[in-house]
Amino acid sequence: MLLKNLLKKYIKMVGLPEEYLERSPFNLSGGQKRRVALAGILAMEPKFLILDEPTAGLDPHGVEEMLQLFSKLNKEEGKTIIIVTHDLDNALRWTNRTLFIKDGKIIHDGNTYDILCNNEFLIENNLIPTRLLSFVNKLEKKGFKIGKVTSLDELAAKLNDIITKKNKSR
Repeated sequence: MLLKNLLKKYIKMVGLPEEYLERSPFNLSGGQKRRVALAGILAMEPKFLILDEPTAGLDPHGVEEMLQLFSKLNKEEGKTIIIVTHDLDNALRWTNRTLFIKDGKIIHDGNTYDILCNNEFLIENNLIPTRLLSFVNKLEKKGFKIGKVTSLDELAAKLNDIITKKNKSR
């Protein structure tokens, strides 16, 4: 596929119209510049992407769009995505494997959910538990059996099931 066609494909994928390929970078917002740059990189068709804090400075909607894009690139195009981030809430929701690095050494490598549920590990490494898992932990201490959830939508569905079952048993 010609580079121009690849650029058109990926500029659409990052959520911008084709006209942005002709615009001066000086006339683009910070988020638009980031998307155009990403489209240019994707047009080179790399097998993997290493992204350092790719959602920093984005509004919540922009964060969601970017993370959905990375998920799509991974699932539909088979690209390996490596994200360097301090955002454990989004790591919980969007990643299946996490490496924690401290002083240049890998101190933990494994399933994201399992690592982020390990409060002892988090405390030892001065990490703050995710808001979602902290809330789930509080619910479970109150007697709710929630189980594994990685997003607010999953938690809402589980709570809905609990309430529905409780109402049926009355």
